[in-house]
Amino acid sequence: MKSRLNAFGVHLLASALLVSVFASLVLFVWYTPWPILDAQGGTKILLMMVTIDVILGPIFTLMVFKPEKSRRMLITDMSIIVIFQLMAFGYGAWTIYSERPAFYALFAGEFNVVAASEIDIDAALKSLPEADADRRWVFVDAPESAVLDSMLKGTPPVEALPQYYRLLSTVDAKTIGIKATSLEKITFKNQVNDWLQEHQLSADKVLLFTLNAREHKAVVVVSAETVLPLGIVEE
Repeated sequence: MKSRLNAFGVHLLASALLVSVFASLVLFVWYTPWPILDAQGGTKILLMMVTIDVILGPIFTLMVFKPEKSRRMLITDMSIIVIFQLMAFGYGAWTIYSERPAFYALFAGEFNVVAASEIDIDAALKSLPEADADRRWVFVDAPESAVLDSMLKGTPPVEALPQYYRLLSTVDAKTIGIKATSLEKITFKNQVNDWLQEHQLSADKVLLFTLNAREHKAVVVVSAETVLPLGIVEE
């Protein structure tokens, strides 16, 4: 039993370390600010990875690891478990990585999450000037002809076309303010109001825009003075 517990402990530690490193990248690098991961549905995938890699994998090791087995059989059993884990981890990791937000593009009064799989990030960044602000937040200044082409010809949506990007921080507040939504029109206005109070902000000092997220409704709070994003509030 001691040998089985040792094998379980080693497997659990290795699995937890791997998932912890990956989760740190997801939460603090790729999917910021919170709660964009949850709004996009990535939390479910991350929890699935934790369940398979940190819980089920070590449990399977505890079940099959028996010292009386031959060395060859132990290697075979453990190989099957590790391969199963790596396949599950690889699928989840690739899905989360490829769908990570590359840009938050403001167009037609709402922010759209442009995934890394939808755009050439390096090319898009080259078209944007260097800035202290987060360059993922952009304003889409597209002509009507481009919008029509996107609708009628099946070309990529304009929010995924970097040639129309402008840094959000360089846009005049009045230009985007006319498209902002009011607090009263938001179905979860209580959560938004609580967030504003928590951050000591008044409604007249911010601009509110809906976020076109996959899983949950959300609102982006933008400063009416600096035109910088202040945070995301999820329903």
